[in-house]
Amino acid sequence: MNKRLNHLDVAKGIGIILVVYGHAAVQLAGSPVYEKYFATSSKVIFSFVMPLFFIISGAFQRIKLSSKTFDRKEYLEKITKSILMPFYTLSVVFMLVNFVVHNIIDVPSVKEMVYALLVEQSNGDLLPSGVLWFLFTLYLFQMATYIFNKKLNINVFYIIIIAIIIKSELNILGDSHFLAFDRFSKYFLYYIFGYSFYEIIAITPAKGTPYLFALLLTYLAGFYISSTVHPDGLARYLSMVIDTLGICGIALSLLIIGWSYVVSSKVSKNTVVKVLSYYGAFSIMVYVFHMPTFTIMKKTASLMGVGSNFLYHLLLFIPGILLPLYFGKLLSYNKVSYMMLLGRSPK
Repeated sequence: MNKRLNHLDVAKGIGIILVVYGHAAVQLAGSPVYEKYFATSSKVIFSFVMPLFFIISGAFQRIKLSSKTFDRKEYLEKITKSILMPFYTLSVVFMLVNFVVHNIIDVPSVKEMVYALLVEQSNGDLLPSGVLWFLFTLYLFQMATYIFNKKLNINVFYIIIIAIIIKSELNILGDSHFLAFDRFSKYFLYYIFGYSFYEIIAITPAKGTPYLFALLLTYLAGFYISSTVHPDGLARYLSMVIDTLGICGIALSLLIIGWSYVVSSKVSKNTVVKVLSYYGAFSIMVYVFHMPTFTIMKKTASLMGVGSNFLYHLLLFIPGILLPLYFGKLLSYNKVSYMMLLGRSPK
């Protein structure tokens, strides 16, 4: 990857490790340990981590669509092969796995999984793997911005207004899983933010200490207001505005991107930075395979009789960030399978 954009790999590396950590923690939801030690950190993680990925994706989309060598046919073929095809091929693989282990763990029926793949692509309770909604939603974002930009030539300002409206409480269909509309409504604003302000994401992120500190304060203030129960009045209005404008997700994402730019510029040879960059480059691999890894480790923990919630979390988290890379390595020996499942050629 271009050295100038290495900071985005670092940012994605931070993001994907936190995704796995957060998903591992959520497996303890409902327990006293989760409420005491993991609930707040999980809330912080999921307040920005998916917005981070969509903001970065939106920035890359703007660069692609603005390229002088942009070819419409080639573009449509590429996003179909790299995003939509993996959504369905991975789903078929996980569906077969679920069918094999349905007597061991609780999984959706084949009928429910097929229904989700055809109609409710963001229904995590019915999909063969609940995290795959990301791929389908990303494909919708790629198609939407392509149509808005290349077909309808709509000014980006109006697209932002549309994104804000569908993210707000005005959208009465915001909870619908049909064609992943709930996820589209929730995250399109972040994607369009990255698309609109791609230069401060991909090219010249603001990196000064005052700027990063201001972003941190903005996030903390927004998180505090939106996390506090406000039955009515001004506080409830502020909370609604913060959520509708995606302030928390945008602020902390920009902070992570800015910090990543600083460290990748100054200490790019540092081992931690290299590891984060590596995980960022293979973030999609970790994303799609970490939940199946959890399934394996849950059964292992059950057979071992693990009683400690902290140890249980580690048994999910550590393999969750390591085994997906191993699965990807094994998959890379078959280029066709790798391409069909991950949408790209092995590196």
